Amino acid sequence: MRVVIAVLLLALCAGAAFLFFSVGDEMARPSGGSSERPAHERTVPAPERGGDTQRRDASPQPAPVTAPEPTPPAPTPALEQPVEQPPANVVVTVRAASDQRAIAPFRWRFTQAGAAPLFGESPEADAGLTLPPGSTGALRIEADDMLPFADPSFAVPAAGADARQLDVFLDGQMAATGITLRVRDTTGQPVQHVRVDAWRIEPGQRDTAWQLGQALWARRADAATGDYTLPTLEPGDYGVRALATDEHGDLLPLLPFRRTFTVTGSNGFVEDVFLEPACALRIDFVTGGGEVLDPVAHGAVTLGLTLAGAPPQPRMWTVRDAAGKSHSAVDALPQPGTVWLAEPLPAGTYHLEVFVAGDPRLRRPLTLQPGQVQTERIVVP
Repeated sequence: MRVVIAVLLLALCAGAAFLFFSVGDEMARPSGGSSERPAHERTVPAPERGGDTQRRDASPQPAPVTAPEPTPPAPTPALEQPVEQPPANVVVTVRAASDQRAIAPFRWRFTQAGAAPLFGESPEADAGLTLPPGSTGALRIEADDMLPFADPSFAVPAAGADARQLDVFLDGQMAATGITLRVRDTTGQPVQHVRVDAWRIEPGQRDTAWQLGQALWARRADAATGDYTLPTLEPGDYGVRALATDEHGDLLPLLPFRRTFTVTGSNGFVEDVFLEPACALRIDFVTGGGEVLDPVAHGAVTLGLTLAGAPPQPRMWTVRDAAGKSHSAVDALPQPGTVWLAEPLPAGTYHLEVFVAGDPRLRRPLTLQPGQVQTERIVVP
């Protein structure tokens, strides 16, 4: 009995094994009896061009459409706030002294020590001026063909006070002939000593450096009022320069006045001249050994003084000898000794160049101070 059972178990195992291998063979064989290789053994046909093995679709695909980004709204411009002008604290009314008629237009100028002058022009006979509250300065009011009004100690109302009413009555002036200069500094004080030079110029020379040529005449004058009437000039074109000096004739640190005039013999000019602060420069040139630089012994000395950032300009240099006679030259040292510029210069930084016998010897910065007579000792190697 046991033998029979064992035989049956062996027969069942053999049948199950046969069935398993038969099913696996059917799954491995391709359907329909084809001899096609498995997918991993197939030969992929080469593309028609280029060797590109990437699959290509038969129909072109449309490019993706990108929605435009929304434009940000433009910023709203800020509204400009109106600038409030301070109210006028001086109200001026200008009339003629003879018949009380209104005088317009008129010009005004207010100056105080240590501050830039204020000035303007009114097209009407009545005008409101806004001046520094609580200040005191020189107020000048003028109009054509009228003598000017001047108050050297005009007081401006304090902040918050009522505006000051100023009634000005101007006298007429006689028709002028010749040239009259009324010279003041920026505080309105008269310049009591001046030197006036006159040049005869051609009409085409008005815009040239006529002040570097030989003057027709040069005269010193003194006037406590600062008013100077030039000598009579024959008809023609003239260049006029006025320089502030001390009582000895030495230059003061004020800018020069220069202007051209056409004189006909019957016309006249009355000029209100205000001289701004400047620097009157003097230089002592010495050698490295401490000797005075002599253009005769050491060779011609050429000078150049140029404001930083500005184009070169010719300048007149002057030396006074032991006898008191002045010698001048353009861009050169005319004589040994202290040399000064013929005209004071605006304050600022300049470049000084010195050539001796054509050789460059020195180039250095030189700072000019406003309102000073400035003396420099320059050593030339």
